Amino acid sequence: MLTREHWKNLQNIKNIIDIDKRYMDKLYKYEPDVFNKWAMWIKTNLANLLKTYNIPSGKIVQVGTWNGDFYFELQKIFGTERCIGFDIAQYIDDPSIIYGDFREIKNNYSIPCALFYNGLGSWKHNVESKTAGLLWAKENLVSGGLYLDVIHKDLNILKDIEGLQYCNTYDDRLIVLKKS
Repeated sequence: MLTREHWKNLQNIKNIIDIDKRYMDKLYKYEPDVFNKWAMWIKTNLANLLKTYNIPSGKIVQVGTWNGDFYFELQKIFGTERCIGFDIAQYIDDPSIIYGDFREIKNNYSIPCALFYNGLGSWKHNVESKTAGLLWAKENLVSGGLYLDVIHKDLNILKDIEGLQYCNTYDDRLIVLKKS
């Protein structure tokens, strides 16, 4: 179980998901303003940001749907029938979400993907999960498909990924890459 002490010592934790599958509930409890600001940013910016890209045909996939802030915006933009979500725990009731540890179930799903959002926590604290998402996206994104990721103000990550071209970073939060 993720305790306040774990939260204070996150620099010592490499895969939070292995401590507590519902860790997002605890993180939200300890830092609600951070998550509420991110939710507002998504509602204010995501649709307009995505309009600047030519998004090809294919599914819209989010791994790490948590409370649905990002996922519900994707559904509004692209329609519920086009969206598929993945999460390790059921935080919300949505029939389009597949449950399981993405590191373990990713190989069971080959989906032509137009847009992939890697919402599996931070690269600092969920390296194995984030890497599983990135590798799956590289395999399943169609040509011209977009990879989105929260970078948590780490402006040095994900800009040199083989097979994915860097497009832009928005407000030091969200990075967009495109499949070659």
